[in-house]
Amino acid sequence: MNTDNANIIFRGNSLTTKALDYFLKVAGMQYLHETLMPLIRNIASKFSKEAPEVDPARMEGQAVDTVIKKNWKRLLEQVGLIWDSIYISAATMPRELVKVFYLIRTLILEKYKDERHIYPAISAFLFLRFFCPAILNPKLFDIMADHPEPQVARTLTLIAKILQCLSNGVTFGVKEPYMVEANRFLERNTDRFSMFISKCSIITPEEHLDLIQLQPQIGPIAHIPSSIQPLNTYASARVTAMEVAQTIASPLTRPNQMDLRRELEAMYRIFYQHMTALRELPPSEKVPSELFAHLNSLKAAHDAYDGPLQSTGSPPVP
Repeated sequence: MNTDNANIIFRGNSLTTKALDYFLKVAGMQYLHETLMPLIRNIASKFSKEAPEVDPARMEGQAVDTVIKKNWKRLLEQVGLIWDSIYISAATMPRELVKVFYLIRTLILEKYKDERHIYPAISAFLFLRFFCPAILNPKLFDIMADHPEPQVARTLTLIAKILQCLSNGVTFGVKEPYMVEANRFLERNTDRFSMFISKCSIITPEEHLDLIQLQPQIGPIAHIPSSIQPLNTYASARVTAMEVAQTIASPLTRPNQMDLRRELEAMYRIFYQHMTALRELPPSEKVPSELFAHLNSLKAAHDAYDGPLQSTGSPPVP
């Protein structure tokens, strides 16, 4: 977090963001499917012949204004359905994800002393790297068996465009004037979006006690009121939030003291320890095959340099 501009945190590609990208896919794939799959498949069926186009430059014929007005109604209906499903899903988000977002929330408050910066940091993962890519490319997230037809793809693009603006806290303007009709939806849901991010980054008192052990890496953990009641728990035998948190904590809080070799080694060990469990995940939560190829290459290099590393048990600290 070596920047004074809180709005660009986690928006680029780095060791930290790549680790969390994989973590989102491993711990959150079933949650993503439950939240988006029925709606996206319904869109694929409903708009296979004609997208609810709202850009007059893409339209031909007469009565364009009338058609656009009708299409806006159809488009915003689908945006509303997907956004409502995402908003409600805060109650069933895997606890492993919530713990990581809580850690990010804590680090943001510690550095910037302003709660407003929490929302762009967390939304950079949930929307920029998770929800919106899944809407744009449903096949890559196993939501659809094939890539969507052109009209469906256009519909999903318009939906993702609106949701991305919602997560960025901005409205449409001169760059895309044909989209300004969505601004009323964005303005109506600004407070709801903040509530959603808050719900996704607040942990229970019991989970707070578990995170106390991270204090040497991330400093004081913010107090959690005892009145907060536990939500649904998410049992995970995979890469845990605690392990990911330990991986990201040092470069976030002490960027000038980061030992790159040690951090890379730590992240490699986390993933390698869990290779067996990752390979045994059901199809709905499968990990990209290229990850295993990279890990095998890293293992060969590691074995040649430091000796074999076991995939079970606790590895020695380098």
